[in-house]
Amino acid sequence: MLSSIAAGMPDPWATSQVDLYESELAQHFGTAEAIAVASGTAALHCALIALDVKKGDEVLISAASSPSSVAPILYMGAVPIFVDSGTRGVGLDLQDVASKITDRTRAIMSVHLWGRTGDIVRLVEFAGSHGLRVVEDARDAVGTRFDDQHAGTFGDLGCMSTSDRQVLWSGQGGFVLTDDEELAYRCRAARSHWQTPPPGHRVHDRLGHNYTLAEPLAAIARFNLARLDKLLAHRVHQTTLLAGLLDDTPRLRLAEGVRFEDLNHQYPLFRLDVPRPRGFCARLAALGVLNCVGSLLTVAADKVPLFGRYADGGCLRAGNYIDSSLAVILTERDSDDRIRQIASVIDKEARTWPSE
Repeated sequence: MLSSIAAGMPDPWATSQVDLYESELAQHFGTAEAIAVASGTAALHCALIALDVKKGDEVLISAASSPSSVAPILYMGAVPIFVDSGTRGVGLDLQDVASKITDRTRAIMSVHLWGRTGDIVRLVEFAGSHGLRVVEDARDAVGTRFDDQHAGTFGDLGCMSTSDRQVLWSGQGGFVLTDDEELAYRCRAARSHWQTPPPGHRVHDRLGHNYTLAEPLAAIARFNLARLDKLLAHRVHQTTLLAGLLDDTPRLRLAEGVRFEDLNHQYPLFRLDVPRPRGFCARLAALGVLNCVGSLLTVAADKVPLFGRYADGGCLRAGNYIDSSLAVILTERDSDDRIRQIASVIDKEARTWPSE
């Protein structure tokens, strides 16, 4: 039995599936290069290696992010500098960015939490005017577009995840998008112990990592990339159904995107107007409604104790935005009946949640 299964699986030591996947990714997203890697975190790490971020350098990063976004900065020995969100909780506050740029700042990492980019065009223009590179952590934003351009294709490098919660999934994996050939060479070297060095380098003249994507996972990712438009349409249907069922529910409303933003609807996102909103999200999680705050315990990154030494306590909008959001976790496998059950639970709890 095992031999027959193995006979139908791609050879994990080959690269044909990965090579085809990278070509198809670049074509789909309209970039010159796509580099497949083992995870979204690996994608971010390779991006920072490609930018030659060094120990002691500073990387400005959205406070509205997760520990897995911050970790690659620390892997490099660099310093994460947390930046507050824009006025609506998404994107970056450019005034806060400007106030935190120093002579050690090397890059800005914009985290598209819950699939939302904010005004990424203004951020990239601002960064360019200050000689800074931009890494987009677009792991939640596959399929999101801003001004009809794919999230993850605005900055110097765009980093994606294909874990099971993502719209484009392969069990585990990720990829980097870029139009810069030199950065692509460096990402490929970084993912394979520098065994395929960029021009001007020698094999193993610096450390790399084992971040290659396995052939079977690349095959799964290719299958889902080919039907990505259908997967995105299904997410729109799920969000539309859930929002319609909750249209008359008090104390919550569907969060809309910013101007020119076409969302991927990976997470149906609602703004809460209830006392102790984190407790409300935890209650929903206990009742089987998976959500980012209640189930994954998402908080603003500058509130994570592990990163306390890097936090200045000033990113209030990012914290308030996350704490008062209900980001419902759905997958393509959630049926309409399941969504009706979720809506029923949310509606009941919103109506009975204590006012104080």
